[in-house]
Amino acid sequence: AYVTIDDFNFYENSHELTSNQDTYLDFTLKNIGVKDASTINLSLSCDSDGISITENNVVVEGISTNDIVTIDDAFFIDLSDGIANGTIIKFTLKFEHDGMSYEKDFNVIVTSYNFEITEIDAEEFDGNGNNFIDPGEIAKFTLKIQNTGSYKMENITANLISNDNFVRVISKDVAVEDLNIADNTDIEFEVYIEWHILPKPISLTLE
Repeated sequence: AYVTIDDFNFYENSHELTSNQDTYLDFTLKNIGVKDASTINLSLSCDSDGISITENNVVVEGISTNDIVTIDDAFFIDLSDGIANGTIIKFTLKFEHDGMSYEKDFNVIVTSYNFEITEIDAEEFDGNGNNFIDPGEIAKFTLKIQNTGSYKMENITANLISNDNFVRVISKDVAVEDLNIADNTDIEFEVYIEWHILPKPISLTLE
């Protein structure tokens, strides 16, 4: 007897996981050996950060040779929200039956919301009219973002964070239109530049 993974599925028959998701994992097993398999003990493990398996043991009451058995809700998995889009997670399923113990690895990709800033434009918004952003003036920053994740981005609120004490972002909690996969949109922020600074680059973070 030799039992192996024939297929696996997460929620809604998906082969992928989603960041900040909790889901059951279903398995389809097949006995490819020449003898029937007696009681099979299965245990699931994963060494990746951000993955928690809260139900990681299951017992299958035997599989005849060449038979396929599906185990619904075999294991319960919880993902944190800090796993980056496109991360590959390796799981290990351990088999114990008929005096044998062996492991099978399988990889799963994690998908999540993700965006990239593809363009940045800054212009004088409230100042002396010379088309330069001078100290003591308000500038308008326009950031073009693209949805580079695997899902439509909905109900988005954006904030621009200043990493310099001489720059103050006026606009807060800017609502952004829903964004389909690969689509682009512009986000505008008003930014105040403090007095008495020398010309220098500034550092901002979009979240």
